[in-house]
Amino acid sequence: MDTSSRRWQIMASVMDSKWFIRAWFFIGNPLVILWHCYYVSAAVHPLRHTKRATDYTMSQFEFGVICSLGGILIFVNGFVMYLYLLLPLWRSWKEERFLRLDPIRIPQGLRTSVFAVTMTLVCAMALLLSFVQFVSPFLTSELHWKSTYHHVCDGMDIRVYLDTVESRPAEEIKFENTVTGERYTMLMDPNPWISRNDIPWVSNHDGTEVNSYGYPNFESGYSFSIIPATGDFKRLDSTFVPKWKYIRYSLGFSLDELVFRVFGANETLINIGTLSFGEKFTAPALMLYGNLGPFSKSCVFDPTAEMYSTNKTSLGVVRTPVLRTAQFKICDLLQVCVDRELGDMAPVPVGFLMIQRAKRGIRCCRAKRRVPGVEGRGRD
Repeated sequence: MDTSSRRWQIMASVMDSKWFIRAWFFIGNPLVILWHCYYVSAAVHPLRHTKRATDYTMSQFEFGVICSLGGILIFVNGFVMYLYLLLPLWRSWKEERFLRLDPIRIPQGLRTSVFAVTMTLVCAMALLLSFVQFVSPFLTSELHWKSTYHHVCDGMDIRVYLDTVESRPAEEIKFENTVTGERYTMLMDPNPWISRNDIPWVSNHDGTEVNSYGYPNFESGYSFSIIPATGDFKRLDSTFVPKWKYIRYSLGFSLDELVFRVFGANETLINIGTLSFGEKFTAPALMLYGNLGPFSKSCVFDPTAEMYSTNKTSLGVVRTPVLRTAQFKICDLLQVCVDRELGDMAPVPVGFLMIQRAKRGIRCCRAKRRVPGVEGRGRD
């Protein structure tokens, strides 16, 4: 017998043996489950896996491998269920050992009915256990996402809708107080605001003008106007609907910050302060802090932005979240939840988020259907 024939015989004997199937069952299932949990964690908690969360190719590859192993385990788990559940149950029936409780005699009709019900339940369980590894990758990310972000806005009364079904991002940003029902709209000026008094300008080599920080003039300033809602939703004594008219953002004294100015009637300056970019976000005038580094780099981190205020207590410095971004489903419309303690200054940090979002672009969740394996992180 030649060597190749002997190898085929050895392989066939291994495949026919029960220990090969048991090895796949007891090793393959835990391996796929652990890998699957790691994959879901990267999809739902991108801040814990920043590199993997933005690696579209690896995400799709992992999804494909998990589904492929799940497909193999359909047959493995099905065979194990047949071997250790269905076959013994069927043999006990054929050998008339099913529900034989001597000296108690159970009527044959009752035994038949109980066996039929038992066999149906065991078959259903066998099918479930056989297909669960293949089907679960299509479901678990969405379910885990909903359970994780379901209560993220608890305790925050103000909702800001940055997206609409018709437009991502929304052209008009809606603010709503979920307790009182009040609402108003914030509009971004389509022509960014420019002030030569605040920003020094120089002539570029090609004749165009840029500010001294190297930014072209169309990125030098942004203006947001507030339009309070009319009718029953506008109250003159409201602390929610702003009394001021608009906000202006301009580049500050470094590339890492913006200067915001809040103007009221007759161009009265109501508030002024700085907003810093990146991981060490600060807004001293509003007493806000946070980490917006990931949010400013990729849309994968859209539901992870958070700003908080600090309070000194006898136990030390306590951080209280006052603003969070949220998506309650994968690829859901992006919202901002704001604590009412910010009052009518809530649009200031929200406008800053809009600017950062516009600068980095919005590539996620633009397709009509979410592509499996990227969990809403697909490109345009």
